[in-house]
Amino acid sequence: MQKGLESLAFIFALPHCDSLYEEFENSTPPPPQLPKIEAIHTSLFVDVPDVLSAMPGPLPASLRSRILRLLLLHWAPWAIAEEVHCCPATVYNIQENLFMYNSPFRPQFRPKGAPRKVFKAAENGLIAYLEDQPWTMQKEMV
Repeated sequence: MQKGLESLAFIFALPHCDSLYEEFENSTPPPPQLPKIEAIHTSLFVDVPDVLSAMPGPLPASLRSRILRLLLLHWAPWAIAEEVHCCPATVYNIQENLFMYNSPFRPQFRPKGAPRKVFKAAENGLIAYLEDQPWTMQKEMV
């Protein structure tokens, strides 16, 4: 035990250790890092951590089917949430969809995709115009 203390005393007795200790004592901490800012045209972009990456994604089909099976076996929603390790609100939403629409999903009432740029009436008018005058050029149709 005495031998270990002597080796520590030897390390602290080195002349360069005092200067290192003084440098450490007198040093100031570095300033906090600010996010990088890039100006492109008139837009301003700031590098920030991606907060949305921590948000949960859609429920996997296997988990949804397990919740559905337990609901059909008349389990309580809070017990299902504990069993499958999900939020009770998710189970309540699936149960509500099951009662209202007879499906664990809400029906999609709106067509998916971008809206049409040419309405049906304008398209029918253009077809009628082209039937009357088939020699029309494309620049005249606009």
